[in-house]
Amino acid sequence: MSGPGRAAGPGGGIDLPESLARAADPDLGEVLRREVAALGPSALPLQQGLRHGSHVLDDGMQVTVLGIDREGAEVVARLGIFYWSVLAGCACADDPGPVNRNAEYCELRVRLQPGRRRTVIDPV
Repeated sequence: MSGPGRAAGPGGGIDLPESLARAADPDLGEVLRREVAALGPSALPLQQGLRHGSHVLDDGMQVTVLGIDREGAEVVARLGIFYWSVLAGCACADDPGPVNRNAEYCELRVRLQPGRRRTVIDPV
């Protein structure tokens, strides 16, 4: 799978073409926030950040840019991600209780490598 907003393979590679193209711009934070939010939870390594549930829900994600640093040819951003999870598989067959959504938060490190046209996203 390739193209805008698609996982580009193992190792956390993600396609963020607008952020890569504007890595030197002062408005990179807003561009990155918007582009990562458009990916949705299923494209990000959020499963590793779960604290209350066992499965990431694919709706209601919010992205906050916590900081951006330049390290040589690389731009490193730290993002805060608010999202939802459920604790799947814990209800008995006769339990009529509803599935409860859990609020989750994790931080991700985004490394933009414009010279290599590559982006890597890892949990912090």
